[in-house]
Amino acid sequence: QMNTFKEERTKLPTLGRLGVMFPVHFTSSTISAILAADLVKVIDENIRFHAGTELILWNQLALRTGIQAGYESHSLNFGIGIMRAGLRLSYAILPFEDDLGTSHQFTLGFDI
Repeated sequence: QMNTFKEERTKLPTLGRLGVMFPVHFTSSTISAILAADLVKVIDENIRFHAGTELILWNQLALRTGIQAGYESHSLNFGIGIMRAGLRLSYAILPFEDDLGTSHQFTLGFDI
């Protein structure tokens, strides 16, 4: 049975992405922001658009929001991050429409 799959050709998905990122510096040294957007095109699918912003306070707290257009089941997302002594802890909430519910994503990172 598995030998038939070995001989079968499968076309892998091809993806193109074009994006921009723009840092915003305020006169206050305790606040900065990042604005970002990109277009994503997967072959045989619609073009998708992503945009988001991250507001960084005191170089330790990040407030994030984003939008994803071109998907059937989700669009807005929100998040928060804490950065301290080379350690980064992030939380994001991704509400899905339909019967998928809401996704909660936790990320832990560290600098070495």
